[in-house]
Amino acid sequence: MVYTLALPAVGFLAATVPFFAVLMALFGERRWWLLGICALVVPILVFVLFRHGFQIILPAGRIELP
Repeated sequence: MVYTLALPAVGFLAATVPFFAVLMALFGERRWWLLGICALVVPILVFVLFRHGFQIILPAGRIELP
């Protein structure tokens, strides 16, 4: 619920990074270095795939990306 409310306000990347990290922790990942790397890399890859591969613009929040 918090993720859905934060998405339009802060944008896809800023909302998805902590959301993904929390989900990984809830699913049992205890290696914090892996959790941090995946929480950063996966949303960025999804963002690039949707933006440039599918040409779908995900919510940018208050900060517009080029």
